[in-house]
This record gives sequence, structure tokens and C-alpha cells, in this order.
Amino acid sequence: MTDRPVFWMPAPHQMRAGAVWITAQSWYLAGKRRFGDAVLLTPRGPLDEQAIAAATRHHGSSRSGPSPTRARVVSETLLKDARWLARDLKVRLKPPPASRPHFVWQHHDLFQTGGGRLARSFGVPLVTFVDAPYVWESARWGTSRPGWGPVVEWAGESRELRRADLVCCVSEEVAEKVGSMGVPPSRLAITP
Repeated sequence: MTDRPVFWMPAPHQMRAGAVWITAQSWYLAGKRRFGDAVLLTPRGPLDEQAIAAATRHHGSSRSGPSPTRARVVSETLLKDARWLARDLKVRLKPPPASRPHFVWQHHDLFQTGGGRLARSFGVPLVTFVDAPYVWESARWGTSRPGWGPVVEWAGESRELRRADLVCCVSEEVAEKVGSMGVPPSRLAITP
């Protein structure tokens, strides 16, 4: 079997953002074109192209009704952060039956360490794609994490971003923020 890149994502049922899966699908297809083969791996194992296409479909939830109170938003945010951490702690890597990949790619999310662990296990570079650092973007939309925001940013984002060999950011503004989190400029790339 030929060497191929590995693209790491949470299982589709854990991450329902269709746009994120469209991004992962595009990187996966580009990897296939460039290297002749690729694998998109989740904690449950590799996905075939039909499953990848299904994950790209919108699973959105539209809220209706009165706006939640600040206390409710803060408590829901804390609960979500705890679930993201618990999800990452449960991930048991199941490497695909293949030779050593060229690299491992992962989409950046809160407490997303599976791709980094997989890259280290193979001894290959980790490429992380960042739409926006999670805590920073949430704050820009008005979601606060009183008291625990800096801890979540450090433990759930900065450490893994600093471990990446290459961090691809969607804009200069995102690259500046990622740089402020400790990623050297030499490991940053803008990929709009």
C-alpha cells in the first residue's frame, strides 16, 4: 500500500458543523489527487467517500423562542466545554492498516488532540487547519467563559497548536491570533 496522508476528524455524530466537514472533504480530496490516495480517519475508524459526503450535509439546529439569559449561556458553555474535553479523553486511536503516512491533517477544535497523537505515533508532521481559535471566536460573538476561558484556551487549544508542524489559518487576523498563542511565524500559513 502506498504512503498517503491521514486526515483526522471527530466522528460525524460528534461534530455536526457541515461547513467544517466540507473543508475536511476538500483537503481529503486534494490529498488523494496529490498523493494518489488518502484516508479520513475518525475515532471509529476510516470513513469511505459516501460517509464523508453524508457528513457534509447540513445538520443545523435553528433556535426559536426567547433569547437565553446570560447565566444560562455561561452554564451551557461550561457544559459544552466539559463535553468536548470528555470526548477527547475517550478517543482511542485506531490507525488505518497502512504504511507510514506523509503527514496527518486535523481541523482545529477545542480539545482536539487525536490528530496530534496519531502524527506522533507515526513520527510524521502534523498539519492543523484553523478557521478560528475557539475561545477567541466565541468571545467575539459574545460568549464569555468567566474564570475558565484562559485555562480552556491554554489546555484545549494553545498546547496542541504549538505542537503542530504547520498551522494553516483562513486569514491574516486568525494567523495573528494563533501566533499570539505561541505558534512561531515560521510554522504559520494563510490558506484562504
